[in-house]
Amino acid sequence: MRMWWRHGRHHMMTIPFCPYRMMQLLKTSSYARHGNQDTGCSVKMAMKMVPGLWTVMKNKNIPLQMDGLCCGVFMLMYALHLVIDEPFDFSFVDIPKIRLWWCLLLMENFTLGGQGRKFAHWSDDALKVREDADNDADNEDHDCMAASIDVCIFQKRWWYPEHANPLMVQCQRCQGWLHTHCAGIAVPVDSFCCGCNKHPHSLERTLELSRAGIAGVVTGPEIQALHTTLTSGQQLSSRLYLYQNKQGCCKLRDSLRRRKFTVFMENETNELVRLVKGTLQLSNDLDHMDFILDVMLPETMIYILKKLEGFTRFRSEQALDIYSFT
Repeated sequence: MRMWWRHGRHHMMTIPFCPYRMMQLLKTSSYARHGNQDTGCSVKMAMKMVPGLWTVMKNKNIPLQMDGLCCGVFMLMYALHLVIDEPFDFSFVDIPKIRLWWCLLLMENFTLGGQGRKFAHWSDDALKVREDADNDADNEDHDCMAASIDVCIFQKRWWYPEHANPLMVQCQRCQGWLHTHCAGIAVPVDSFCCGCNKHPHSLERTLELSRAGIAGVVTGPEIQALHTTLTSGQQLSSRLYLYQNKQGCCKLRDSLRRRKFTVFMENETNELVRLVKGTLQLSNDLDHMDFILDVMLPETMIYILKKLEGFTRFRSEQALDIYSFT
């Protein structure tokens, strides 16, 4: 059984396991503003249900808040992850977007006597989210194929609350579904193919051109244009989000880092690093090198495979995934 408990103006969660007289106490901060009173209240309440000595487990491997304003949001996220039986994969830096996500979710699902949807229209942004939800309601029943290799851009919906119901497109050959951002296209098209008609090992043109030098594969202006596309949000990128929010979802960051960021040999890869660094005027600073290796190199590789091999963004990601194990 799970229940809520509130002490003063601070939220906390107590999960009693009555048959074993054990309870898990989830507090949003490592400090106790009210001393041991939090624990004492929980124990007293549990003893009313089942008399006897209780064992208390506190704050084990949970995200913690760093201010005094968002304990309620942490409670919602604790409860959500416990119900769906998933590890806690959010952090304090994600809270502003998570707060907006919960707000829109509640307004869209609880009408408050018929007024909830009207409240959701208080702002132009909320109205646009509502209109997109109405236009794309059918998309909610489909799983994005990119999630199977951890490259779905919308794996964590609170990352992009402005895309509450992202557009999806269906491959006419294999009948699979992708978000348009995961497919690398602006809008759904009737004749779309995810790339299942092309083998992800077939990189002959890219590898042949790279042997004569990276300049024959990609140019500085192309890299600059790609950088603008990513930083402006025209093309969403999980890699860029994780670089900008370094405390967010370490598990997914580690998964992406285990993948190869190019399909080139060492000399060509070093040449590509120098081209990216020179074009974007970056240094050998650790933060700049993280940006190059974690974001720009894999995104540039995806661009190259789209241009030279005719791959979709998803097929390019599959190629990088395959080359990570070859």
